[in-house]
Amino acid sequence: MVFAGGGSGGHLVPGVRVAEELQRIAGGEGRYLFIRGHRRIECLVLDQAPGETWLLKGLIAPRGLAGKALFVIKMPALFARSLRILRRFGADSVIGLGGYGAVPTVLAARALGLRVLLLEQNAHPGLANRLLGPFAHAVCCSHARTAREFLNGRLTGNPVFQDLENLDRDAALRRFGFSADRLTLLVVGGSQGAHGLNTLVLRHLSVLSPLAESLQILHITGEADREWAEAEYRRFGLTARVESFLADMEQAYRVTDVILSRAGGTTLAELASAGLPSVLVPFPHHRDRHQYSNARIFVQEGAGFLLPEEKGDAASFGATVGVMLKDSNLRAKMSRAASRLAKPLAARHVAELLLAPLRKEGAITGSE
Repeated sequence: MVFAGGGSGGHLVPGVRVAEELQRIAGGEGRYLFIRGHRRIECLVLDQAPGETWLLKGLIAPRGLAGKALFVIKMPALFARSLRILRRFGADSVIGLGGYGAVPTVLAARALGLRVLLLEQNAHPGLANRLLGPFAHAVCCSHARTAREFLNGRLTGNPVFQDLENLDRDAALRRFGFSADRLTLLVVGGSQGAHGLNTLVLRHLSVLSPLAESLQILHITGEADREWAEAEYRRFGLTARVESFLADMEQAYRVTDVILSRAGGTTLAELASAGLPSVLVPFPHHRDRHQYSNARIFVQEGAGFLLPEEKGDAASFGATVGVMLKDSNLRAKMSRAASRLAKPLAARHVAELLLAPLRKEGAITGSE
């Protein structure tokens, strides 16, 4: 099995979960390969992945119009390199994880006649999956409305961690140096942090300072804003643990009471799995504004508040984050609503779609 795509943790993590589930179902049979680009986040996330990780040389994020044009120019070379990798590895199937990184490998897989599945994490499909959808045997979607946008769409859910309750909460609290007697606010802008979200929070710490005796904050900032955030929390007398990146997000979710986050598809799937009440601040600069589509599902179901970054004044911050931290009944209600959105068998559904044809051919014999 070959996994291709990424560029962000939100694309890569579901692939890692599917690979883990394939290993479990197939009883150790099979080989797994993740094809990655040059971004540091890909190395950090895939360090946990089963199997091997190979670099697709020249795979660079297409930033802006010039970057997109360069990506198209480089596509023949990327396609040829992908062909060589798939042949060398002996691929049976390719799983496209979304994002620009999936394009050359998925096209190469179809040229070789391999089975292709795509994972679509968001309520509004990304450009790469819209382009690659006709080449895939199935597009595994997180939402029913998204599955209907593809001729071969399947509602599987987004593969993320499960069984969070089995994690030792006391051990997780010690991991971050936190107290069991305080509420924990988790602030996270995705796997790489988010400057706009960091600015929104740090600009309104005066709203949180009256809660200083009962509140502790875990803030994943990305590398650029870490020192600034630490200084601001000290200035306002707030207990905070600031991290540039966190590989073990399950530990963070285990100690969290309220989360303030972006609204990427994988983040929301994790929040549903964890049953966490949320204040969602969608990234405002995507052309298709897909994070707003993601967030609306949570808001409509009563699982979270929407706080647009561009309207994030102190009053709005207090009416969402502040109110939720003060109202335990509201948190409990939102937690139940979030849990109802979870799809705990997502990894299993995707794995079975991959394994079914191999079982018919007798290529695998492992079972649960």
